[in-house]
Amino acid sequence: RHLFITRRRLPEPTFEMHALLRQFLLSRAPEVLDRGALAAGMSRAARQLEARGDGAAALALRVEMGDLQEAERTVIAFADAWLEQGRHRTIRDAIASLPPSLVVASAALSMYAGLGAMPFDQQEARRLLGDAFRGFGSADDLAGRVRSACGVVDTYAGNFSDFGSIAAWLDTLCALIDDA
Repeated sequence: RHLFITRRRLPEPTFEMHALLRQFLLSRAPEVLDRGALAAGMSRAARQLEARGDGAAALALRVEMGDLQEAERTVIAFADAWLEQGRHRTIRDAIASLPPSLVVASAALSMYAGLGAMPFDQQEARRLLGDAFRGFGSADDLAGRVRSACGVVDTYAGNFSDFGSIAAWLDTLCALIDDA
């Protein structure tokens, strides 16, 4: 009768649990599984979700597990695809699920936070991309610096404001390209 599990018609057979059954099983898992088995199962599920392209679900599991290093890696692995798909809100939500201290410490996360913020808040995007630019500079990452600087330039051009401030960033970009 398929009351709790539905088979989805995809090239590879896929089954989906009813949300209530899923919540029930998730609430019971810590009671019946030891910590190691639960963590191993969640980690395996996150890897499978990533392999199938569901970075957002994998990230949610990694954050729930408290595996922030893998959560950061997951965001970075999927962020470019999300940007290409126009899923800026997904990037914002993904990064918001991480501790702010982790985002501040990671130039890549700061850059993706800025790129994700561009359609919503140009000034916030500019600030985050500037932070990323400085972070990539500390790490001597030329590609990251160029991409962050290009993002900052886009924030000025995107809302046609404050073109006086764009000159310094354009000079910075030219110097980076000349040095490359």
